Amino acid sequence: MAPPRTAELDLQIQSLQAQAARDRRALEALRSLSLSCRGATQYRPIFEAVARELRHVFRFDAFYIAVCDPAKEGHFRAVLMVDEGVHEYCEDEDFGRLTGMVVSSHRPLLFRDLDTERSKFGEAPTTFGHTEKRSRSWLGIPLLVGADSIGVISLQSYEPHLYDEDDTDLLQRFGDVVAVVLENTWLDLQQQALGAALSRQVNERTVELQTLSLIAAELVVQQPLPTLLGHVLDMILPLFHMDAGTVRMYDPLRDELVLLMSRGFSAEYSREAASIPLTETISGIIARENRPLVVEDRLDASALSYLGPHLPFTSMLGVPLRAGGQVLGSLSMFGHAPHAFAPQVVELAQAVGNQIAIAVENARLFDSQKRQIRELNAIGQVGQLISASYDFQEMLDCVQQLVYDLLQPSVFYLLICSPDTKIITHAILLEDGQQLGEAWIGSPPRAGSATAWIFEHAEPLLLQDMQAQMGDLHKRGIFPKPIGTGIESRSWVGVPLRAGGSEPIGVLVLQDYRSYMYDDETVDFLSQIASHLSLGVQKVRLFEERERQLVENARLYEAEQEARRTADTLREVARVLGASFDPREVLELMLRELKNVIAYDSASIMLLDRDILRFAAVQGFDARLMMREFHIHARVSGAGAVVARREPILIPDVVATKDWMPSPGVPQVIHSWIGVPLISQGRVIGVLNIDSKQIGYFSQRDVDVAQAFANQAAVALENARLYEESITRVEQELEIARHIQSNLFPHVLPQLRGLVVAARCVPARETGGDFFDFVPLAGDRALALFVGDASGKSIPGAMLMAIAHSIVRAESRDRRLPHEVIREANAWISKDVPPRSFVALCYAMLDLDQQRLLISNAGQLTPIRRRADGELFYLETPGPRLPLGILPETRYESLEVAVDHGDLLLMFTDGIVEAQNADHELFGFARLEAILRSYAGDDPHLLIDQITNAITLFCGDVPPHDDMTLLALSIA
Repeated sequence: MAPPRTAELDLQIQSLQAQAARDRRALEALRSLSLSCRGATQYRPIFEAVARELRHVFRFDAFYIAVCDPAKEGHFRAVLMVDEGVHEYCEDEDFGRLTGMVVSSHRPLLFRDLDTERSKFGEAPTTFGHTEKRSRSWLGIPLLVGADSIGVISLQSYEPHLYDEDDTDLLQRFGDVVAVVLENTWLDLQQQALGAALSRQVNERTVELQTLSLIAAELVVQQPLPTLLGHVLDMILPLFHMDAGTVRMYDPLRDELVLLMSRGFSAEYSREAASIPLTETISGIIARENRPLVVEDRLDASALSYLGPHLPFTSMLGVPLRAGGQVLGSLSMFGHAPHAFAPQVVELAQAVGNQIAIAVENARLFDSQKRQIRELNAIGQVGQLISASYDFQEMLDCVQQLVYDLLQPSVFYLLICSPDTKIITHAILLEDGQQLGEAWIGSPPRAGSATAWIFEHAEPLLLQDMQAQMGDLHKRGIFPKPIGTGIESRSWVGVPLRAGGSEPIGVLVLQDYRSYMYDDETVDFLSQIASHLSLGVQKVRLFEERERQLVENARLYEAEQEARRTADTLREVARVLGASFDPREVLELMLRELKNVIAYDSASIMLLDRDILRFAAVQGFDARLMMREFHIHARVSGAGAVVARREPILIPDVVATKDWMPSPGVPQVIHSWIGVPLISQGRVIGVLNIDSKQIGYFSQRDVDVAQAFANQAAVALENARLYEESITRVEQELEIARHIQSNLFPHVLPQLRGLVVAARCVPARETGGDFFDFVPLAGDRALALFVGDASGKSIPGAMLMAIAHSIVRAESRDRRLPHEVIREANAWISKDVPPRSFVALCYAMLDLDQQRLLISNAGQLTPIRRRADGELFYLETPGPRLPLGILPETRYESLEVAVDHGDLLLMFTDGIVEAQNADHELFGFARLEAILRSYAGDDPHLLIDQITNAITLFCGDVPPHDDMTLLALSIA
């Protein structure tokens, strides 16, 4: 079982992965929306596309989207209302109560339950659609272009508490893109109104809109942000007739604008102007004051000092990057020649800036989620290793590898110290990927170092820019020095490893030659890694202490340990012998384990067959003794004496005693000997012989141990004999069951004009209970068919199959409707079958002349209908679906379906979807549906071949644990 911390991390990972999957669906919906709305000049198809794409991301019963009429305050120019699939499109509509609040406030509005929150808005909200129903959950967001609301989207549900703040944020991001699309549509409508007199301007606007559409499509394609921004700049610079451009992101930590992408500048500019101050720069003015900035001629170099020698420009157009009411950065474009920027050009540039801002924000959120998932995965791996491993160096190497690969620091070091002396006992130091740090072992951290400060204060330390923070460091008593190559680091973060309460036992440090590489999230991540590692350090130290105690205990109590090993060996022999049913394996294991407690030179086990003792297993002798046999007579051998006396015999020296008779054909090379009878159910079944070349080697303790081994071996041999008998009996029963089951399958498949039938049952080793059959009905194009699965295995399961098959087939001829057949069959089976036995059955009637299918289901898997166009439907029947034989009065019902040419019906048992591979993974419904969708033929035999071949490939060498049955009907 995973520790609680690991389980919590797994839940966090799953939650983040689910959120990431939802974000990907949202991105795909945005991309589809952009593509489907490309070139649209009417609101309704755009509204319909928005409703359709939102279905992939949100649950709702009612949907409302409207665009404001700027010429009439309080009115919408166009509105689409959707309520439970009913669409209503209107124009020139008044604001509703709630939608008017959203538009006027420029903020989202969320009601988790309208019934309990109506006091917030006074009068009742405006209704539409099914007015007899009341919406409970209500979520509305404004469609923002810059700071202006141009419309509204609302989602409604008849369920309360369906939406939360995360849904609000996601819908707002979706709405930002929709606002841009609607704004583009409005621009396009204005363009149409200009007419032929403005053809040149119309053509220019068409190019602009096409470019905006291309930009929108580009922005929703998941790709690296630098690549995306480079493509956008390549498209918009020719559009605005500009020669160079930059996209910058605002960094609140440094209060600077960071260069994300540029075009028309040299690589030297990218290095020198990688970041610029927010104050006293034109780009800073744009971002700080949240407004466009236009310089048509004579660009002032003093406000662009960061450009330096890269300023051969005369004109400039810059706009803020806005998303959700926040300014994320700036878009600046520069021209060599003077430009006259019309208001619509500035508006267009702002629209592009808004789209870039949305893409930047989405990329930032996506990167943050990916980072969290990677960090949680790393923390989970460390936690699992700490829980499972006692190898100290393996733990340190794992942490070093995971953290270094994830964060790629310039310098990484991990120090472990003695809690009493603070002397470094373990050290890992990497600088630029090179291993250093051996010299640190055996000494404390350098006084005045940041590492020593962490040990002293037992708290994390984060430095965004060490050079800029040097004065503050000196006040703390920290005087950093370069290590390794001597290159000075700019970013520095370190966290302590604490033992128990707050006593530091180590430190984990990352450094980077660049500034502002680490943040509070880095501290949190490293702190969790350090917490796991500190537990591992303490665990290893406790384990090492325990090992030392065990060694000491072993030295002091050697005699006790010897007795314990003997007892453990006997228990292990008892366990293994009890689990084995192979007589040879039992005997060889017994001799092998016996030597662990009695150090003999040779040993053998002889089994008694009437009056003959045969060697069954030997150790220390020539294996050819296994082929010898001899008769037992009085005084012939020591083994014969053991059989006669039925008790152990110990002889210290067989040469010096008259009671010993050597076994015929066995070399006389022993002195000490023990013989122990193997007794099962009061009968001697063999003898255990233990030999030594030393005189007087064995003791009475050895006799007792040998007797214990012999008793265990006798029981195991008897179990093996009984097991062989039971296996033979079971195989006979299974063969009878398989014969019964095979006789239940139809030998010839029905042949009806306009219908192709295919069926197959792949039985498991143990008969699983599957059966199927076809029953011709009145008329030459009507047919009943059923698939069943009886509970139980072997002969009882087969008998239940036969009963159920006969009853269902008999009722098929007396009843016309499927539910009547199943009801009557259930009544008979409930009376006839033993308790806790049941039959799952799916029964169908197909009438090709009337082109209809009637189906009733009693606990069997739902059949699948595949239409000619590839669409799949599960034929869920109404009413109860209990298996037959459980409740005799169950009122089963039928489902009627109209069938058409090209339809295919597939009935199958649970052995199909529950087939497992070596990893215990189920074949499942998804793989079955994929095969059905890709199936393009009209021969159901080929479909069954595809399914069974796919299952065979999926399962590999794992044998089927249940029967697998398939019925496929293709209507020509």
